[in-house]
Amino acid sequence: SYILYRKDHHKLIKAANPAYTNNQISKVLGQAWKQEKADVRARYQTMAEELKQNLLRAHPDYRYAPRRPGERRRRN
Repeated sequence: SYILYRKDHHKLIKAANPAYTNNQISKVLGQAWKQEKADVRARYQTMAEELKQNLLRAHPDYRYAPRRPGERRRRN
């Protein structure tokens, strides 16, 4: 849910503070997220859950399978 919040608010912070780096923007948005009202946070939580359900419906057989540390990725 925070990722969706960050996505929605990133451009606003960048426009107000063009010199800010992504790291600084993340700090500002992290603090703002912690101070948001419960209804705003709940709205983003609902959005995140809807996206998750859509992905599960679109890709029902997907299973996360991380690579082993020594495994290299081949390029075509």
